[in-house]
Amino acid sequence: MRTLAAAGLLVGALALGGCKTAPPVANAAAAQAMADSPAWIAGSWRMASDGTVTEEHWLPNAGGVMLGIGRTMQDGRTVFFEYLRIERRGGDWAYVAQPKGNPPTVFTATSVSPGEIVFENPQHDYPTKITYRRISGESMVARIEGPGGERPQEFRFVRCDAKLTP
Repeated sequence: MRTLAAAGLLVGALALGGCKTAPPVANAAAAQAMADSPAWIAGSWRMASDGTVTEEHWLPNAGGVMLGIGRTMQDGRTVFFEYLRIERRGGDWAYVAQPKGNPPTVFTATSVSPGEIVFENPQHDYPTKITYRRISGESMVARIEGPGGERPQEFRFVRCDAKLTP
């Protein structure tokens, strides 16, 4: 019993310690990939208006992949959710969306700058373009639109407490 408890404490200490430092970078190419990443998206983001709350929660880049989840709630009920990834594919960033757990749709980065990243997939019905733009350290805008800019939707997020409570 003591061995099991000690093992549990060790695993817990390693897990907590792992959150305090960035993962090691294997080589110069990996270091450049992390430097060029949209790392500013990492964290918890929220938008609330008229009984509707939309959230996105992003893990930091590790191994060239950022994992995210999103959900929209209306009057306390989840009405939409999606699994998300921003990952390196070859030398480019890609946004991979799985709305409602459906098969993944890939959008390739067409523009990357320190405060904005644009992903596009002209073959997809809607959206064809997804943009994340940093407004400040505490706010960002996610925008989706269809072909030719039709049906644009903006999500004006503010950084929120990571407790993840609705």
